[in-house]
Amino acid sequence: RRQRDGEIGVVVVWSHSQSQEAAMETEGDACGGRTKTLEGLGEKKGARKAVKCRALIVHPLFSNSKRIEAISKTEYKRSVAVRFIGIPLVLDLAQYDLFGSKSVGTGGTLWYVENILAEYVIRRLAKKTDRFCAIELGCGASPVAGMALWAFGLDVVFTDLKECLNRTRENLRRNASAVLKTSRLLNRAPGKVHVEELMWGTKDVPREVAAHGPFDLILCSDCIYQRKLHPLLVQTLSTLLTKNNCCMLAYQTRDSTVERAFFCDVLAKTDMKHKPISIKDIVKEMLPLWPLPMQEFLSKKDPDDYFKVYSISL
Repeated sequence: RRQRDGEIGVVVVWSHSQSQEAAMETEGDACGGRTKTLEGLGEKKGARKAVKCRALIVHPLFSNSKRIEAISKTEYKRSVAVRFIGIPLVLDLAQYDLFGSKSVGTGGTLWYVENILAEYVIRRLAKKTDRFCAIELGCGASPVAGMALWAFGLDVVFTDLKECLNRTRENLRRNASAVLKTSRLLNRAPGKVHVEELMWGTKDVPREVAAHGPFDLILCSDCIYQRKLHPLLVQTLSTLLTKNNCCMLAYQTRDSTVERAFFCDVLAKTDMKHKPISIKDIVKEMLPLWPLPMQEFLSKKDPDDYFKVYSISL
């Protein structure tokens, strides 16, 4: 947590080890810049401190209790199990610290909405049997959505910046046997996977990436939180989208001004159309698998207020 002028500038991290004393109370719009109260995070028991928070609740599968180790030159990581509802698959994912000299930032950890996107595409493509290839943009170290499609016997191309892809490959290797076992249980032939570097914003898709196409589905999770990346992402989408495919874009609400800018200031200037998809029922099914603080928080909230999934097409 980085605090400056009473504002947390990065994230609030939940983990299994944190108690309910670390609950967040919110009023009104979760992303409107209103004051929130955090209790139990970095304070003595019972202490309360009002801060402005750019991120509501993030990845619950990661603990930064050893943050001091991470800040050193020794990279701190742990593994976490991710279970699915739609398929008999359990992933064992290496998670990397958000901090430290060897960190790749947010790309090293798993975030809630990636799991939600995975469950959504599982339901959408459950009966798909013919040739199908998906590409995941900004996949990070834990591309759960793409790995779910891989378990279904579908081909997937995982893309991100070069510095993140070694972590992607590690998680693909350590879960290959589990994915192939699930494919056999589903009576499906194993899919093919490829890992390629892809920098957004180029007019043409790199030859190494395009060679694996054409792409029937584009996945993109938690990639619009920085305004400066919007034009680059849209440029890449414009090179990948056709009349025969679509992009499933998912994100957790953090800054509504930035998120609206993606759709209203950048995407609106193209021929692309976007359509919201409700994930309320999916989240309700997934909730028992999540940490208790998150269960209690969302049990009285509308998940569609905090997690967004859009279909983008031409």
